[in-house]
Amino acid sequence: MSCLQTFFYVCTSALNASLFLRVQPIPDYLYLPYLNQHSYMHPVNKHKAIAELLWWIVTLIVIVIVLIPIRENAPTFPFFFQNALLIAVFITFTRYIFFLPITFLARMKWIKVAIIAGATIFFFIVSNSLSDFRNFVDEKGLQTLVDHLHVTKQTSLINYIKNEMIFFGVGSIIAGILLPIRMILSLWRMRNKGTV
Repeated sequence: MSCLQTFFYVCTSALNASLFLRVQPIPDYLYLPYLNQHSYMHPVNKHKAIAELLWWIVTLIVIVIVLIPIRENAPTFPFFFQNALLIAVFITFTRYIFFLPITFLARMKWIKVAIIAGATIFFFIVSNSLSDFRNFVDEKGLQTLVDHLHVTKQTSLINYIKNEMIFFGVGSIIAGILLPIRMILSLWRMRNKGTV
């Protein structure tokens, strides 16, 4: 029997055996390492996405906690959206400045470039929000929003509003200045050292 005949015999025997025998499927757990390595989202990226989502939930909780006293006692306060924006920008930018290596955009070069370009726009938006608030305080005063409350409560609420708006506003401006510098440093490290 020649080699070609032997090869043909082995192939036909294997084909007949596969047609007549019931082949058990390979268990799913044998595919898991392959799927984890070649799936769209690597497990590390899944953890980073979950951490990002949790940080946004924490940010929303902080926004609600800070704005509840104002909403309950001064419902006509005209800067709710700006105040929430200042809090969100402060927390998010600060997080990206200090915890960039463990965020999902640690290795995303083009998102960093977009953040560098967009940080200037955020800087002007945040500066205008804080400036509008200061103009409102100087021209109309916060007393017009809380004149229905007792005098001691008026004073404490006015101080609370001023302090938290100035804190988150100035913090957002400082973070808006530092974030592009941090992104440029990160891009330089990625290019020259392979780190973030």
